[in-house]
Amino acid sequence: MTNAAASSQEEDISAPATLLEEQLFIFNALPAAYLLLSPELKIEAASDGYLQATLTERDKLIGQYIFDAFPDNPEAVEAHAVNNLKSSLLKVLSTAQPHEMELQHYDVPDPKNPGQFVKRHWLPRNTPVLGPDGRVRHIIHCVANVTDKIKIEGHLRESRTREAMAHAAAEENEQARQQVDAINQELEARVALRTQELQQARQQAEWQRKRIQDIFMQAPVAIGIFTGKQYTVELVNPLMCGILGKEAEELLGKSLFEAAPGLAGQGFKAIFTDMLHTGKPYIRKEMPVNHKKDGKEKTRFYDVVYEPFRDDQKEITGVILILTEVTEQLEARLAVESGKQQAQTLASELAVANEKMQLANAEIHASNTELSNTNEQLKRINTELDSFIYTASHDLKAPILNIEGLVEALRDELPPESLRLETIQRLISMMLESVKCFKNTIYHLTEITRLQKETAVEVEAVDVQEVVTSVQMDLANLIEEASAQLLVDVSESKTVSFARKNLRSILYNLLSNALKYRSPDRPLIVNVRGYATAQYHVLSVSDNGLGVDLTQQSKLFGMFKRLHMHVEGSGIGLYMVKKILDNAGGKIEVSSTVGEGTTFSVFFPLTN
Repeated sequence: MTNAAASSQEEDISAPATLLEEQLFIFNALPAAYLLLSPELKIEAASDGYLQATLTERDKLIGQYIFDAFPDNPEAVEAHAVNNLKSSLLKVLSTAQPHEMELQHYDVPDPKNPGQFVKRHWLPRNTPVLGPDGRVRHIIHCVANVTDKIKIEGHLRESRTREAMAHAAAEENEQARQQVDAINQELEARVALRTQELQQARQQAEWQRKRIQDIFMQAPVAIGIFTGKQYTVELVNPLMCGILGKEAEELLGKSLFEAAPGLAGQGFKAIFTDMLHTGKPYIRKEMPVNHKKDGKEKTRFYDVVYEPFRDDQKEITGVILILTEVTEQLEARLAVESGKQQAQTLASELAVANEKMQLANAEIHASNTELSNTNEQLKRINTELDSFIYTASHDLKAPILNIEGLVEALRDELPPESLRLETIQRLISMMLESVKCFKNTIYHLTEITRLQKETAVEVEAVDVQEVVTSVQMDLANLIEEASAQLLVDVSESKTVSFARKNLRSILYNLLSNALKYRSPDRPLIVNVRGYATAQYHVLSVSDNGLGVDLTQQSKLFGMFKRLHMHVEGSGIGLYMVKKILDNAGGKIEVSSTVGEGTTFSVFFPLTN
């Protein structure tokens, strides 16, 4: 059945049932292998050629989900047959364009031997059948059975291989005779050369060992390696010695918790013991550690990474501990939160003052004066807060870039043999990841300052579909990775009066959240819908993902707050979305059911 025929059938709704039956009869009689699928990938019709090629019966196929009828052969795991076909069918559904697949190894169930499969090789092509509205109503799945051709080609290759092997064997016999003489002559020379190579290898290994130790000692983070059940100190760099409060000579060769007993009570020993049993890395952010600094007992905060240390047989023999101090970043963030709290407290005090002004006309003048003073104080606090955030982010950029440059320089200086060492690769990767996290924190602080200062932005009539398409292109890789289906209908609200960059930021955050927090139990479907009310243009983004517990809704739009910790995130996206809408006089609402999905509704004022 062609696309034109399918379209004509959709348009002629009043066509007699006999015509549909006749068309189905013609489809069934096709000598080639065809399947007719619904958009839900259920089998609607199968040609005689398809039944013959797949060893199936029509009444057992019709109405079945295609991958229930034709599952993967568990003994042909390398074929990825179901995944390949599903990707092609989803592509046809999303693009409404035909898709021709490469040669596929897709075995079919053996009807004579339940649980067994018959080997098949196919050349598939998937063609959409579009309705009058341009949407995919059916998919024609056409396959060419090339199994016999593949078998013949395989036999031909085997025959040629045997012939080549026989010819090579004859040549090898002659060469072997010649090589025996050459081997005897070269044996003594090889022994001497091997002796020289071993000596050079020992020298190179010693140089690499010293080079690796130099890297540890100069690393901008605290590093220690502790081995055995007593956690014997095998290596510590100067920063780790500073945290432990002792020189390296006082630590090396000794049990960590005997040399620094204060660490055992801070949770380190329990984590070490658990890691030796499970072998799972452990990462903790902003962990408080008590140690002496400048002769005084102080609490500092660190991002802590525990990695299992393995020997050549991959057995866990110890722990690698990496500490990156984040005390200043934590204090900066707490200062921001404290400033917000102060601002909210002052706002409450202003409300009380206004009520008192209405009750006592005699105190109006004094209250106005107090209100003016309070507003000035609030302005000074906000100005000082913005200045602090700007200064902190600006002053921290140079050191973190220097650290990143030093790590890159160390990697460039290392010989290729050292860079291939698993430990070196992991440590350099973790240092660069720590730098990346630090840079992201600085960027988010800068973005918060920008939003705090943003009072007037350029408003224009923005084409919603155009912005959705742009964001969809930016997220194309993530959409493909998630095999997500994105459905967009903004026909009832084609344009909104808003800042283009802010609308794009809102859509990017909501769509990327839907992709990141998808459910592993079902294909992801995301709906973007636009409509208008009496006061607002409304844009909703709905998904069938994990969902959120709305009892924690107060945290949902908070700064640096996250409800799901199993994927990467900064906890700043929804805070920025709400801040943008608050500044523009809009609002955002959320409805969600855990395990079913979430809907965010964004309200843009009709006049902005």
